Amino acid sequence: MLRRWPLILLSLLTACAGLRPTPVPTGGVMGRVWIGPICPVVREGEACPDQPFQTQLVVQDSRGRTVAGGRSDARGFFRIPLPPGDYTLIPELPNPGSPADASSVEFHVEPDAWTEVTLNFDSGIR
Repeated sequence: MLRRWPLILLSLLTACAGLRPTPVPTGGVMGRVWIGPICPVVREGEACPDQPFQTQLVVQDSRGRTVAGGRSDARGFFRIPLPPGDYTLIPELPNPGSPADASSVEFHVEPDAWTEVTLNFDSGIR
């Protein structure tokens, strides 16, 4: 059995020699997610700015395949590494049946660059 170890090791090294590590993307998509309006009644002279929003995000490639995902944080910020290409960022609704809604955003990633995107959820408050 011990005589086989060098042969097994040599076989493994030969098999792995052709493998190349997958490069880590040095760019992708980043940005913020907002929701508004927040106030049920907005009066003249009173500010009611949109608020940062935390939600799941899905990234699909130009063929409609899901290739990545992420989540915006409590301040609405997100950052998702991606290789260069054309993509669609799809925000997921926080709760099924929620009146909140947001549109998908198409974007392009250049090599070694971060594309900035802003997503705006409509809260449904009127």
